[in-house]
Amino acid sequence: MATTYLKRAEPAAAPDEEGIAVRVAEMLAKIRSEGEPAVAGYARDLDGFDGDFVLSREARDRLIAQLPSETRDDITFAWRQIKRFAEAQRASLHEFEIQTEPGVTLGQRIVPVQVAGCYVPGGRYAHAASALMSVTTAKVAGVPTVVACSPPRNAWPISSMMFSARRSRIAFDRRGSRRPMRRNAG
Repeated sequence: MATTYLKRAEPAAAPDEEGIAVRVAEMLAKIRSEGEPAVAGYARDLDGFDGDFVLSREARDRLIAQLPSETRDDITFAWRQIKRFAEAQRASLHEFEIQTEPGVTLGQRIVPVQVAGCYVPGGRYAHAASALMSVTTAKVAGVPTVVACSPPRNAWPISSMMFSARRSRIAFDRRGSRRPMRRNAG
């Protein structure tokens, strides 16, 4: 039986992978040599973003204050569920070693990473769960440094993302670098 199409999309043009690779290499070289000013230039030119990369504590607090209490309660409920599951999952992991043949030893070692970078989508499909699930599981796993980043929407981060990061035990010092929150912080 033949397939009959009512409408067919034109095939997408193949991306210029070599050109893309060259452009990305140029961008990375510029970022290495110029640092944050180069990043700010790309943010302005490519995304139309001309704001601060790091928000002050006051700005973060204002964003979180915009969230209805019901939303904060929902995020806190989700965080508790994710945290409890991550704790159970971590407790189920064990190191072991077996000898499969004389002289052949195999096993599993648990080796923690020192830093986790968590991307939290901020576009059309921005969900607080993205922040909760990536940041909370990293913190429960014992990662000492967890960095979460999210693109702004209308020049500001999304309030629910900011609250989720705070709920997940991400804190910020005066310069904006992240450090673990104290245990009694939430």
